[in-house]
Amino acid sequence: FVSSLCPWAASILYITGQNPVPGFDIVPQSLVFGGMLLAYAIFNNRLLDLVPIARGALLETIRDGILVLDHQDRIQEINKHACQILGLERRKAIGVFIETSGATPSELIEKIIGGNDNSICTIVKDNGKNTFRIEKLDLPEYPGSRLIIIRDLTDEEIRKSELVRSEDKYLTMQNM
Repeated sequence: FVSSLCPWAASILYITGQNPVPGFDIVPQSLVFGGMLLAYAIFNNRLLDLVPIARGALLETIRDGILVLDHQDRIQEINKHACQILGLERRKAIGVFIETSGATPSELIEKIIGGNDNSICTIVKDNGKNTFRIEKLDLPEYPGSRLIIIRDLTDEEIRKSELVRSEDKYLTMQNM
């Protein structure tokens, strides 16, 4: 809005004789300044980012990590859960190659870039073991692009192991 007012204000100053530099037309410079303000709004404030509210809300409320990569492995879209899993900041991740984005852990990145369409990745950390299922789907509207779903299976694996332990405990008690 301010960028469109710059040429108007300069024209009014020139016509009314209030021009700070008498005899010099400042309208062309105001067009350049207004263009710079518009470019700032477009690139920094994402002026043209017209994502529908419902789609954005859906993408952010899904508990799985959602990631869209183009044919060059650049991040086109990423939700907050994928950012948490990969250790990325969404605003800085969009448009960046996933290999150079600073995403971790590297085992998970390798499975995302290569690997099968449906693979399991287990990451061992100091605080335990995390298990992820990585599903890849091609996007036919955008050749070479793919949708990647990162599902955290850690809680499911813990429940399975607890179930096995309780079953073993039950069988041991039955045999006594």
